[in-house]
Formats: sequence, C-alpha cells, structure tokens
Amino acid sequence: MRRALRGGLVAALVAGVVTVTACGSDPGGGPPDPVVDLGALDVGGYRTEPKDYAPKDHRSVARIFEAERLGAMVPVPSELDARLRFNRGGDIHAFLEPDVTHPSPMYTWLKKDGFAQDAAGFVAGFASSGRSESDERISFALSVSVLLFESEQQAAAAGTALAARGWQAEASKVVALSSARHPRAVVSWQPEAQVLTSWYATGKFVIVATADSRENRTLKISDQDLLSTLADNGTAAVAERVRSFEPTPPDQLDTVPLDPEGLLRISLPRPEGDEFRMLPGVYEPTAFVHLSEDADKARKRLEEFGVDRVSVNGSWLYRTRDAAAAEGMLAEESAGKFRVAVSPPAGLSNAKCTKYRGPEESTYPFYCYVRFGRYMAMSWGLQLPDVQQRISAQYTLLARNK
Repeated sequence: MRRALRGGLVAALVAGVVTVTACGSDPGGGPPDPVVDLGALDVGGYRTEPKDYAPKDHRSVARIFEAERLGAMVPVPSELDARLRFNRGGDIHAFLEPDVTHPSPMYTWLKKDGFAQDAAGFVAGFASSGRSESDERISFALSVSVLLFESEQQAAAAGTALAARGWQAEASKVVALSSARHPRAVVSWQPEAQVLTSWYATGKFVIVATADSRENRTLKISDQDLLSTLADNGTAAVAERVRSFEPTPPDQLDTVPLDPEGLLRISLPRPEGDEFRMLPGVYEPTAFVHLSEDADKARKRLEEFGVDRVSVNGSWLYRTRDAAAAEGMLAEESAGKFRVAVSPPAGLSNAKCTKYRGPEESTYPFYCYVRFGRYMAMSWGLQLPDVQQRISAQYTLLARNK
C-alpha cells in the first residue's frame, strides 16, 4: 500500500457494552470468532454501526462504480505485454473527469484541459499501467486507458477530439504515424521524448495507449518500433476484453443499486481529509489486482483464499471463502521480512499489527489486520494509535452486522 494523493471530491461523495462470541457468522465452518467486548475497544471517532450506503450524489458515485466494474475487463500490464512485469499499483485506475477525480495516467503526457468539451457523453474510465523494470529510470512503460461513452457516436467524436488536442507539452518535433494493426487509430510520436500515443475508438469506448522509454530518452536512443508494438499490443488486448462488457444504461445510473451485497454497509468509511488515490468501491478480484504492485502475486493470493469481493474504503475488507481462509489470509498478509510485529489494539488480541521497515520510502509505516467470520480487514496509516482505532472500528462494524 503506497501513500496516495489527495482526493477531496470522493470524500464529499461518500454505545454501551456489547459482548460478541462465536455466532455462526461463517456457514462454511472454521475457527470460531473470539469473545470481544466491543464496548471496551478504542475506536476513536470512527463509525461503528453498520449503515446503508446512500451517498448524496448517487449518479456520480454510480459512475465511479461503473469505472471499477469496467476494471474487471481490463488486463493487467503483464497481460498487455509480458515484458511489463511491474504494475504501477499506486497510480490512479478508476477515474472520471480530470477535474472531478484524479485524472487517468494518460495525462502524464496528454492535455487534460478541455476534456468536457472533447468528451461529451463520457461515463467513466479505467487505466492499466506498468513498466519493464522496478527502477523507472531504466524502464520502458505503457499506460492504457479505456474511456466508456453513452453511445458509439460520442466515442468516435471524442476519440478524434482528444487526439487533436494532443500533448501536454509538445517537443520540437511531433510525428503523425499510422498503425497497420489498427488503421482507424490516430498515432502521434515524439522522438525526442521517446513517447508514442495511440487513440482508438471502438464501439462505445476510446482506448488511449501511451508508451514511453525513459531509459532511451536518457541515453538519446530512439526505438519507435518498441513503443509502437507496446501501444498496438495494449490497444488490441483491451479492445478484445471490453467487447463483452455490458454498460449500465445511462438512464439507470441515477437509480442503480450501489451496494447490492451490503459490503459498503459494513466497511469503515474513509474520513474526510484522508489521502488516497484508490476510489472507494467494491471490486471484483480481476479489477482489484490492478491496485497491487505485484498483480500476479495478488491474483494468486486472492484465488488461494477464495476472495470474491474486496471493499476499498477506510480499510480494505476482503470477503474470503470461509473463516479458515480468512485466518490464513490474515497470516499471509501480515507476514514479511520487512514487517515487524507491534502491539495490537487493546481488547482485540486476535488482531495483528506491524511496522514496515524496508526500502520503500512511500509506504505507510503501520498496518493492522483482523478477521471476523469469512472477512479479513486491513487498515493502515502514519500513526499506530490511529491504525489501531481504525481496525477496532472495522471489527466492530463486522461484529454488529445483522
């Protein structure tokens, strides 16, 4: 989990002693839940009563969730090209307009001004982004963003307009290219920057693929074929996958259920002012793996423990196969050579807390984990007492769920 940027808009969108014993919360069997005095837990100011998820701006949140649902169809970088072994898990993935949520990674290179004018009918987008090496200075990289529109006509018009607006900061030379694999794509190449972008409209989607080589830029070596191949492979893989995506009809975004399985009801809300890139929501495993820097490892772990949904909010809440799987996942997630055990919250001895002591400078120092029934939850932060309060509050939400 990397530290994240501020996302103020998303924050705007979104007593007594109770003793809990083993209560059959896991129909599949497994270890019983321990006896915990919920009233004795220090939960700070965090919410501890389950509450139906009912945001004020239903449509905007529905669009965010549509983006996350679209993410289940988008390949991770190593599927786009086997050489892209390192997923950029800290980059924003689900996105709306650039001035509403954190923009897509494509705006590292491309202009974001005028998006509303260029992209009439835009619903939501999702991006996949990865590089060839852990050190970006010696890497080549690819980001593929897929933008969903209300109609095919709007997607075609937006693809043309976005391509015409072009680069954020143009180099002295910009070359128009063509793609033999995607003849309708608009392709633009900056030799000096060693960056190539392709805009491709297909059905209700615009696929924007941007490939770059920082290593070649530093060495002043040009390899247009490499970047063209990356962009073509990424475009083809995403276009193939999204064909089977069934968008929510635009006129239903105001009323579509936002929490049909009740996971957000029992998820710790993210407090206003928290820093994050990952938009809140409930992810299918195939979308959630994008949020990890090692997507292959994350996929294997989710499969191992039978995770079918992950709620991302003030904590990460994994719904596993059963209680035994949740216990196993807790043990795996809380272990590692760079993790040192620290004190769990008072009164919640079944929780595990760790401090990270490793080479990653942008990683949060403190993490806490707990299981209840088939759920395993993780909280994180800069100060251990706060992280302990968060995991205690998340446990209480799960224990009080009826």
